[in-house]
Amino acid sequence: MTASTETVTFTVSAADAYWVRSALSDSAIRWMDLWRDAMAGERPDLDADSCRSINRRAWRLYEDLSEQEMRQSA
Repeated sequence: MTASTETVTFTVSAADAYWVRSALSDSAIRWMDLWRDAMAGERPDLDADSCRSINRRAWRLYEDLSEQEMRQSA
């Protein structure tokens, strides 16, 4: 997938934003676990680099959403 300069607006309530952040956090943690398993040879069906990339993307989205929430609440 190539990087895109297009943006999408995703509008949710503050309560739902909390749950979206929680889901992103859970996802990042799970993909880190899968990365560790792939690195240890316990999950040969997974590509370790892909697991790590998904983990990093989930954390980046989590941080972006947290930053937006902080700006809007100021």
